[in-house]
Amino acid sequence: MTPYADLAKARKDTPRGASTLLDNTVIYGISEHGDNPRAHLMKDYHVVLMGHAGGQLKGNRHVRLEGRKVTELMLTLQQVMGMNVTSFGTWDRTSKTMPEILT
Repeated sequence: MTPYADLAKARKDTPRGASTLLDNTVIYGISEHGDNPRAHLMKDYHVVLMGHAGGQLKGNRHVRLEGRKVTELMLTLQQVMGMNVTSFGTWDRTSKTMPEILT
């Protein structure tokens, strides 16, 4: 977690207008496996979200939404970044987003 903390601190220490670079950025960290690594399911991951993506995300927190898929997180983050996408994933495709992480 130290590299994530160092990255977040460097952005927090970098002014950008009336806020900081971290306020206008999103950094996410995710484990390699969810709760059941043998099954290789795309859900129940522990996620760290840092930054607020220009005020669009609650950010700066650990997120664990049981039963939710990592593809839902990725779709949500793509939409936050302005991409015009309505679904994401290959074998675990979703069109569901995670409004819980939004402000």
